[in-house]
Amino acid sequence: ARLTAADMPRRNLVDLVGAEMLLTPGNLRALARALETSHIEHDALLSCRYWDLFLQTAIESGWFRPGSPECAAVWLHIAEIVERWPKEQVERARAACSSTNPGDDLYFFDCTELYDRAATADPHPDTFRRWYNWERKRGNLQDAEYVAKRWSKELAGDIEPLLELMESTEGRGAFRKSLSFVEKAEQVDGVNPAVRRARF
Repeated sequence: ARLTAADMPRRNLVDLVGAEMLLTPGNLRALARALETSHIEHDALLSCRYWDLFLQTAIESGWFRPGSPECAAVWLHIAEIVERWPKEQVERARAACSSTNPGDDLYFFDCTELYDRAATADPHPDTFRRWYNWERKRGNLQDAEYVAKRWSKELAGDIEPLLELMESTEGRGAFRKSLSFVEKAEQVDGVNPAVRRARF
């Protein structure tokens, strides 16, 4: 793990260690885990890059199918790492990766992008709930409403996004819109106590 802490460009790391030795899903996963558990900010956030390299290699090696639930699990794990760190530290890690690997897609430092990919690959209530809470935590109420609407569209039997939309729209004074979400929730499960309370 200490070999990768300097975040040398991928081609240099391959030259030093050897492609066959380094670029296997198992080795990349081990590198990612070692970095992830570091108490050093740079190393811990650098693990996001190696989780992404693990995912790419796992797909190329046939471990995972592109856009599979397994991919979603990796994206969610990366998002969990990023969420632990303040925005300023994440941006420093992004800048460091960008300087050593110009032109790379550094999506793995963006929780919104990670949650979007995970929800597309495996639309699960827990994924949408985490994504929704992330946007709310950042104060992005418009983006949070987008997530809740997408959640409701993908998982039409879920009451939770409709109730969240009801509260959100009511909070910004859109009472007619709020009532429409209550009515939709009633159509899904009119006897649900939370839905019945929402009416009043």
